[in-house]
Amino acid sequence: MKHSPVPSVALALALAFVAGPLAAQTIVDDFSNAGALVGTAPDTGNGPWTQIGASAASPLAVTGGTLSLAAASGQSAQLNFAAGNLSTGTVYAGITFTVAPGSISSVSGTISTFFGFRSGTAATGDYEVGAGLFRPNGTAQTAGALPTTTTQFQVGFGDGVSLANGGTRWSETGTTGTSYRLVIGWNLDTNSARLWINPTSDVSAFASIGSGLTGEARGIFVRQGAATSGQINLSNLQVSTDFATAAAIPEPSTYATAAGLVALGLAWFRRRRFGPDHNGEPEKRS
Repeated sequence: MKHSPVPSVALALALAFVAGPLAAQTIVDDFSNAGALVGTAPDTGNGPWTQIGASAASPLAVTGGTLSLAAASGQSAQLNFAAGNLSTGTVYAGITFTVAPGSISSVSGTISTFFGFRSGTAATGDYEVGAGLFRPNGTAQTAGALPTTTTQFQVGFGDGVSLANGGTRWSETGTTGTSYRLVIGWNLDTNSARLWINPTSDVSAFASIGSGLTGEARGIFVRQGAATSGQINLSNLQVSTDFATAAAIPEPSTYATAAGLVALGLAWFRRRRFGPDHNGEPEKRS
């Protein structure tokens, strides 16, 4: 009896489709655990989410796959990397955000960051590089060419919690009620960082911080800041050492397709090995 060879190409492609993207991910959270964020575990990564500091006012809340940051100061949380601090290479953090219509209360000359990287140790750390929203006033508003309406905002990012005069600003304005994919890349070898909004690749337009980010990457944070930024809704968190993984928004159909490819490959192998009519019994050949 001679068996047909294993359809290695089909199986390899199917398994690579599943294992390739998933293996590259460091943290994944689709915020499917309704209720308080702190204490829950991500889908992939080292959990649980833990509180930063002592304040539990306005706890971070999850509903229907969305993490809501209230339009007020309140609880902040972090998620540490499973393997400890990262000291070399580039790590990317991507998240989708929407500012709720009617929630921005006023203008401000500073940014309160809501998402980014932490450095330090598990017991104590710093907000190393983060992104936030602001309605700049005075000189900052003119420099940013931002219309005087609370339906629009600018994204800024920098090293710390509160970024005076906007930090490094994204050139275009955002609009409440619209979803944006935000990606931060921290290059630990050059102590620099980049910010992308709705990128299609790592060569898409970006804002950058050229130097000065000297800490190690310990993990990520989400933070409720000033009421001037409005209510910020977050979804589809992905952190990876691969840009494309962090920038992508995973869809359930992606995983269904991958599973289908694996099943198809296994069915093909079974059919080729045992024949179509033998229910698992080897086909007898003369």
